[in-house]
Amino acid sequence: MAPLRRMTSTQTLDSLRAALRAHPSLNVAVALPDGRLIPAEFHVTEAGTVTKDFIDCGGTRRRRVTAQLQTWRGRDSEHRLTTDRLARILEVCGPVLPAGDTPVEVEYEDAVTSQYPLSAIEAGDGVLRLQLGLRHTDCLAKSTCSESEAEPAVARAGCGCGPSCC
Repeated sequence: MAPLRRMTSTQTLDSLRAALRAHPSLNVAVALPDGRLIPAEFHVTEAGTVTKDFIDCGGTRRRRVTAQLQTWRGRDSEHRLTTDRLARILEVCGPVLPAGDTPVEVEYEDAVTSQYPLSAIEAGDGVLRLQLGLRHTDCLAKSTCSESEAEPAVARAGCGCGPSCC
């Protein structure tokens, strides 16, 4: 198995739509971060907006919005998703999709259901390849949570964490 690659750039809904328009009639392949491909007979069964409203450990309220495509492996082993068909799916789902500069994530079930950011879009050899990256956790309030700063909001709220807690 290939090593996992950390992808830092995330493709947007606008970049996906542009790639679909620029490369009509190609098959779509989706590559997982470890290099494996989602089986070629996959379907896109949902396209929509996922909104996460949260408060970080520094007490700042935040919102994260993504366009999410859910994939599913059907029983019809001859099925192949083309760029034209994916473009039509995005068009039909337009009323529920966010603004075009919104990051795209792909949901896929492989023992567990996971969401992966779309990190690259590449065309070649008759295929439009959607490369998925990894999503990582991070402290969004590093300046608030550093040991040299005051106690973070979560600690002040009684979580029992020390001054360097996130």
